[in-house]
Amino acid sequence: MKLLILFADMIRRNRLSTFSDGNAQPNELDQIIQKIGGDFYTNCFAVAPDTPRSLATLYTGVEPQLNGCDRHTKWPQHFLKKNVNNIFKDLADKDYTMDFLSDPVERMNGIFPQFVMDNYNHNTKYSVREFFNKLVLKEKHLVFACFPQFHWTIDALGASTYGERQGYKNISFAMQTMLDEIDIQEFDHVFLFSDHGFKLSYELRTNPIYTILNEDRTNVLFLHKQKDKNKLKHNNMLCSLVDFKKLLNDICSDTRKSNRDYTLPKREYIVIEDHKSFNVGIYDPIELWALKTKTAYYIRDADFGFCRKPQARKFDSIICKSFDEILLDNAEFRFVQEVQRLRHIYKKTVKKDFIKKNNIYDHRQIKISSVKRNFYKFMDFIKYCVMGR
Repeated sequence: MKLLILFADMIRRNRLSTFSDGNAQPNELDQIIQKIGGDFYTNCFAVAPDTPRSLATLYTGVEPQLNGCDRHTKWPQHFLKKNVNNIFKDLADKDYTMDFLSDPVERMNGIFPQFVMDNYNHNTKYSVREFFNKLVLKEKHLVFACFPQFHWTIDALGASTYGERQGYKNISFAMQTMLDEIDIQEFDHVFLFSDHGFKLSYELRTNPIYTILNEDRTNVLFLHKQKDKNKLKHNNMLCSLVDFKKLLNDICSDTRKSNRDYTLPKREYIVIEDHKSFNVGIYDPIELWALKTKTAYYIRDADFGFCRKPQARKFDSIICKSFDEILLDNAEFRFVQEVQRLRHIYKKTVKKDFIKKNNIYDHRQIKISSVKRNFYKFMDFIKYCVMGR
């Protein structure tokens, strides 16, 4: 089985004209996708829309809280749990040869698990033509190629429509170079995916902060081409990058070598999580959650909820209890809601005599600001409730 996985960093699905219901301008990447063909998943979502966490979920098939990469700055090489399996170990157990093309800087950041870094050779310089020109395919072979040109261009020119246009040109040129060097029909399965979308600068300036977690960043590119199936088709079922590992295992475990159609597993809903800022550290908390279903897109923070129904252009401010019940399966959302509950109890019931009686904190002994004093009293109250002091 010959497998080709193409990672197109930061591509936003609803900015591709072929798949955006006529709301986007045609670009060069649309033409590349047409050349490759296959099944295009229009409702594929990333559960954690940034490179480290999204790649970790794709590699392992489990959510961020379970694989160790649960923050924006936790890269797979350094934070992926050792007891969590990944697609590369699975293929190594099946005696697959593996070749990797990646940007050395991104690789240094840690985009691959430690298992890949320890056991396989990597390119010292980034050259698409040189890599694919020297590639010799074997019967059982995985080729994983990263195409970060779009992200590079946005970083260099800014998140403007001009930067976007140039980014599509650059990544398309690189992919066309690949197509010139190899016969894509040699591969039994070709996968093209993006880890997350992006926001244009004017969108960040003019839209509410919670929209940082809408479809612009969470609805990702996912294309699956099977051998000898060149026609481009739309698949509108709801699915997630987390389920890629299941799809790959299904393909590699099929000893019958049948010509059946392989698809990502269908989902009833997808829970998504993120920070409210792009500049975060490894200890900064998750502050936004989203729930994508067949009939709605629901965004939630600690205090408010926002819901948009199909065909609607704007979100309505509303807390939907049925959606919150699903989000409570997320450990971080459950913790935040418990803190909110304790804060409500604190505001309603705790008096100064309670603080003094239980000797939790005497603010008169230390001269600090009232904001810090109230925060410390609140945290001491939580400790009192949790530890039963």
